[in-house]
Amino acid sequence: MNIKKIGFNEISNWLKALIMDYGFSIETLSDYLLLTCEQILWLSDENLDKGRIFDKVAALYLISCKARLEVPGK
Repeated sequence: MNIKKIGFNEISNWLKALIMDYGFSIETLSDYLLLTCEQILWLSDENLDKGRIFDKVAALYLISCKARLEVPGK
């Protein structure tokens, strides 16, 4: 993964992976990211504080990837 260039596509894909692959609920992400469920689904909304959201989504995704790698049998 190229950490130097992370944009909306990567963040959007990570958010989808958190929901679909790692079982995060949209409501849980909504509470954590301080966004409505609609804002999570439409991450490209120009009114969002993108830096804060990117940092939190990236942290959740990377922690989830690491946890998956450490689980025997996965």
